[in-house]
Amino acid sequence: MNNTMNKKPLFDRRGKSGIYSVVLSLILLAVLVVVNLIVGSLPAKITMLDTTDTGKYEISGTTESFLAGVKEDVTIYYIVPEGYEDSTLASYLERYVSASQKLTIKSVDPLENPTFLEAYPEFDDMSGEASTEYMSSYLLVQSAERYRVIHTGELYTYAFNELGATGLSFDEAMSLYQQYMYYGIYPVEDGYCFDSTITGAVEYVCAENIPSIYFLSGHGEEPFNETVSSYLKDYGIEYKDLNLALDVDSIPADCSCIIIHKPTSDLTITEASKLSAYIAGGGNIFLMTEKNSDSMRNLMNLAAEFGLGVEAGTVSEGDSSMHVADLPGHIYPTLNSTHDTTSLLAGYSNVVLLANAQSIVTSEASGYTVTELLTTSDKATVNGGSAGKKVLAAIAEGNNGGGKLLWVASPSLTNDALISKTQSGNFVLFFGMANALMGDYISVLPEIASISMSQSMVTTTAIDVNIWGTLLIFIVPGALLAAGIGYTVYRRRR
Repeated sequence: MNNTMNKKPLFDRRGKSGIYSVVLSLILLAVLVVVNLIVGSLPAKITMLDTTDTGKYEISGTTESFLAGVKEDVTIYYIVPEGYEDSTLASYLERYVSASQKLTIKSVDPLENPTFLEAYPEFDDMSGEASTEYMSSYLLVQSAERYRVIHTGELYTYAFNELGATGLSFDEAMSLYQQYMYYGIYPVEDGYCFDSTITGAVEYVCAENIPSIYFLSGHGEEPFNETVSSYLKDYGIEYKDLNLALDVDSIPADCSCIIIHKPTSDLTITEASKLSAYIAGGGNIFLMTEKNSDSMRNLMNLAAEFGLGVEAGTVSEGDSSMHVADLPGHIYPTLNSTHDTTSLLAGYSNVVLLANAQSIVTSEASGYTVTELLTTSDKATVNGGSAGKKVLAAIAEGNNGGGKLLWVASPSLTNDALISKTQSGNFVLFFGMANALMGDYISVLPEIASISMSQSMVTTTAIDVNIWGTLLIFIVPGALLAAGIGYTVYRRRR
């Protein structure tokens, strides 16, 4: 008898089923590994969905367009002690760097790696032994050309609920905090400005040229207020003091613009000569004066070289629609909307307010064109004299390689109280004038709005919780269990 007919197959039906299950499991495992690798290579903006109704993790369209054109390698270092990371910021940074192949993010624990900070003067106070300063965290945005340090507190806006103040910058909030901390009044975060602050830093470190503004000193010049100082800082504009009498024989070569801000004493003849040569060689000066500037002979002689002079006394506006009620010396001037220094406010009226202004007298100057920028009505007077249009700001511009002298004959353009009263109209005018004089570097980015925390995130009602809880805890598992039982019974009946 042929015994081969009685041999059992190597695998019965149950064995084949087992092999089939093992092979299928291996195939599924391989598919999951491949899918995981593919998903892992996708940018964070795809794999990390923003489910907040404010879009706090979203990258703005302005930023996406800008980052698409970045050609320099940029590294963003998140400097924070381990365990003190801001999860919201960390998630945003992952999404942010995924928007460009030129961006990289790295974490640095200053406690574990204190030598990393030694290369950056901004961290001098944090070097050496560990201290509570390490509880502060920073972003260091760096390219091959330059870097910028951002305190992570600058990535939020703040509110003082007891004071009714909202939307404050980090510096503004810290200033108020120092005033009111003894009363138990503290700031709270009320918004995010991740997008604008970080993108501004990336733009700065990638810019081909960065302007250097010099602030003339030695004549009792008034320091800038916090609003103006913050503007210069936020836009990465270097801001240096320049004392012509003590520091230099000539204007530094990297100077884009010299600001002479409310001097209280006159220039020397030598200083005026240096500034004259600077303008003639293509340099730019932004002059803002007090109401007694006509008494400064050397400064006036400098302005006269470029077709600008001033009347003694202050201007009063005779048209009641162009001054603050009962204060004819607080003037809403008419803007020359066709000039690039004032074009940001084109089409608006009564958005700039000047007080204690003098009247600029314009004349012809060889090689220069003089343009009136801010004017009164034809009913204005100076110290009660004859009525007529008065010029409160003007600019002299070189025709053949010469520079510019822009003069605002009022001390109030950068006054904090008037900036507030004009809802920042005065500041916007300063912004436009300064940008027009800097030339080398003007931010290409329009303003990126901050995101308010007052808007709620995606919320779930009690009914939603019950529905989803029932679905995920009972219905889905029950359906899977029933399917498994049904399949098992089917297989046994075969």
